[in-house]
Amino acid sequence: MNFSSSPENISSYPSAQTSAAFVSKEIPVAQQQTAYPVTPLDIAGKIDRAAPASKDAGYTIFMVLNGSDLETQNGFASDDILEILKSRLDSDKINFLILAGGTLEWKNPLMPDREYAVYRVIDGALETLCNLGKQDLSNPALLAGFLDLGYRMYPAKRYGLIFWDHGGGAVIGCGYDEISQKSLLLPQFEMALASSKAAEEPLEFIGFDACMMANLETACVCSRYAHYLIASEELEPGSGWDYSFLSVLSQNPEMTGGEIGCSIGEAYISYYNSLFGRMASVRATISVTDLQKIPAVVQAVEDFAEAANQKLLAGGYNRLAKARGHTMDFAGTGGEDDYDLVDLVDLCQQLSQDFPNESAAVMNAMKEAVTFRDNTQNVKNANGLTVYFPFYAKLSSYEYIPIYERINVLPHYTELIVNFARILNGESIAVSSGLDPSAILPKRSSDGVFTFRLSQEEMDSIYTVRLSLWKVMEDIKNGFSYCIQLEESENVSIDKDGTIHARFDGYQTTLNGRLCCIYEISANDQGDRYYIPAVLNGRDVRLMVQCSEKYPNGVIIGAALEAEKNSLQLPVPQRELIPIQKGDRIRLRYPSELFSLNDGTSAEGGSSINAPGRYEGEEWNVKGDSDLKLEKSPADEGEYLYGFILVDTQLNEFTTDFLWMKLSYDGSGLGIA
Repeated sequence: MNFSSSPENISSYPSAQTSAAFVSKEIPVAQQQTAYPVTPLDIAGKIDRAAPASKDAGYTIFMVLNGSDLETQNGFASDDILEILKSRLDSDKINFLILAGGTLEWKNPLMPDREYAVYRVIDGALETLCNLGKQDLSNPALLAGFLDLGYRMYPAKRYGLIFWDHGGGAVIGCGYDEISQKSLLLPQFEMALASSKAAEEPLEFIGFDACMMANLETACVCSRYAHYLIASEELEPGSGWDYSFLSVLSQNPEMTGGEIGCSIGEAYISYYNSLFGRMASVRATISVTDLQKIPAVVQAVEDFAEAANQKLLAGGYNRLAKARGHTMDFAGTGGEDDYDLVDLVDLCQQLSQDFPNESAAVMNAMKEAVTFRDNTQNVKNANGLTVYFPFYAKLSSYEYIPIYERINVLPHYTELIVNFARILNGESIAVSSGLDPSAILPKRSSDGVFTFRLSQEEMDSIYTVRLSLWKVMEDIKNGFSYCIQLEESENVSIDKDGTIHARFDGYQTTLNGRLCCIYEISANDQGDRYYIPAVLNGRDVRLMVQCSEKYPNGVIIGAALEAEKNSLQLPVPQRELIPIQKGDRIRLRYPSELFSLNDGTSAEGGSSINAPGRYEGEEWNVKGDSDLKLEKSPADEGEYLYGFILVDTQLNEFTTDFLWMKLSYDGSGLGIA
């Protein structure tokens, strides 16, 4: 896949009025669309013999177990298979079918590597129904054939579908196949459902034991083929669901999809809450959505989107962008690898003063639709469903929005985000309003407070202001100094008159006593989130940091792979952060640049000078699960540069000139010259 950073390319987004996705708002969108059918794979014809099916089954449950690297690297899929086999599932009451594949190497002896096979759970054991050889889950015919197998050979009063694998939200989809390196996108998912018996006899529930699939777009697709959606807004921990619910279902096979979802959700959150004291990284959410209520949600969201789009086109971009930036998002990194998934209710709350009636209608409809929601104690503002709203991954919107349009739901909302993304990637509003960062030179008071001031017009187009701290490592000839970055955060205060204040307190963040570079991602009532650039076992990562009352200096909650620059592929859907384990090798890394000192008091970045771009510290091995310790330590003596980064509402960054300072210690403490 290819995209350009040129603002002109945004015109390749189809306008909503001419897009095939546009339909009349009076027709409930979730009920209107139909997917192009495919011919289901004939799996039943590949089965030579099988144990007789139950004659009076309450449920047939389909499980798509796409093991992927979760199995190859950690054995998570095999662990859940054992959990299912030990769950005391009654195979006379529940037909449980498994389509397993998408995995380079299984950690159990039964399932074939690099191939797909179909199994049935009987009396605590697996019966192999057939081997399908090499397949690709992104081919809708495979899922359609699997569903038709169950409806045809294992009839029941109700049917349920569980997806087990990575998930990536509305645009990236789920079911990452480790062999084909493709995922099942929502348009393909709908093709499979529309081509199966589920189009005639809806499933009781569709559940995703996967990350980030509790979104309105998925709910819209599922609402035509199922009664309930069970899924998570947030990343899922690697262990996923607790499958003991199968014992409860066996005892009461008349349970509805909503009741099953509650049983899954209560056990899921209870387990991960019990780990919170020992594992600060655990964050989990889950919700159950009554899909029959989705048309009302869609209508309310479409009305909300129309009102927001009118404001946007009337010059209201800055206001919408700031509200979008402050909305609760999930699996967020604040960079180009962000999934841009925001909580739908929180988005409406952020804009409730702008669109009071429309926001209230969405929140009321969501209250009716989401029948159960819960989360671990370290998550707030998870209200059941997200929507895709491009912002942090602004360049990726060139690739994501065409995929989003093919989902073919929410036409007015699609029009809103198309227009929003066009401005997001367009000419700088801040520059047009007169912002000139070269004219800004912060001043430093005797007590170490740095200040400068912006006009009200400039402030209107500013999303945030960050302080930027660099350490001079080496003076180079011709007046240039080699520097590494140590901090970029929003630890500033902004007065109503546009005066920005920041104070350097003489402390820096260290990890196990090693000076590190730390970037702020977000600051809200759930605590501040940061990341530290590092190399983990030879791969560039971001060590994710969560601050809270319990951990005021922060705690490492895991690692996220650094996004490859100019990647031509959609990112692989994720399932939790990479845990830091005993024996892992870590090396901290720092952005580096050459700066030119003007008069000994200010500095300019030497962008035209050849600099390495990064500096790496020494490597060390993690000794234990609790070995990583973040602290605020006194800054080393030496020379530093202190400046500000102005981030406008289009996420363009403008850097002020830097102030030079020298730290030294004497008998009375720290001195700043």
